Amino acid sequence: MKKLATLSTNCIKSIAAALTIAIAGYCNLLCDDRWIGAALFSFGVIYVCKYKLNLFTGMAGYITLRKALSFIVSMSVNLVSAFAVGRVLSYNHKAVELASALIATKIENNIIMTLISSVICGVLIFLAVDYYKKFSSIIGIIFAIPIFVLCGFDHAVADAFYIGVAGGINETPVLFLLTVVIGNVAGSTLIRFLLYLSEKGQNENRNV
Repeated sequence: MKKLATLSTNCIKSIAAALTIAIAGYCNLLCDDRWIGAALFSFGVIYVCKYKLNLFTGMAGYITLRKALSFIVSMSVNLVSAFAVGRVLSYNHKAVELASALIATKIENNIIMTLISSVICGVLIFLAVDYYKKFSSIIGIIFAIPIFVLCGFDHAVADAFYIGVAGGINETPVLFLLTVVIGNVAGSTLIRFLLYLSEKGQNENRNV
């Protein structure tokens, strides 16, 4: 019974996280000024952190074997929920046109370019979330999120939303999203490992 309650809570927090990212993505999509749209995208991650919601890109750098199942559930619910919100908001023809053009451009990239793009996004998301966890400050979010948006780096949940708005999913977007998921997780894991080595080196130097 306790496991079922935990799973239910996990799913609710994952749906809520996807909703905040979808709203932020919708704002970014329709905003005429790309700088303002990128800045306002921070809204999604700020509320994810403030309300401790389950966004898999923010959880990726902290994966352990014990948390693996919870992570997989959050990731799956995030992607499905973001896509579903995208479908709901596809009533807006302008949004459909813009999302279709955006996704078409992203899918045209080869797998290496997509991996690099999603790895860097994973690095930025981890830095934003980790800074908040350590210092209870949103300053890392305010800087990191606009960077990934303005540079066009790939965030799996945001991309799932854009695919939903664009009008559906087939084999190509699925493979694209899978690549982005792998890259996001790899980027978060990489930067956490590098920060761990850096902190370990600093501690060893102090003890010399």
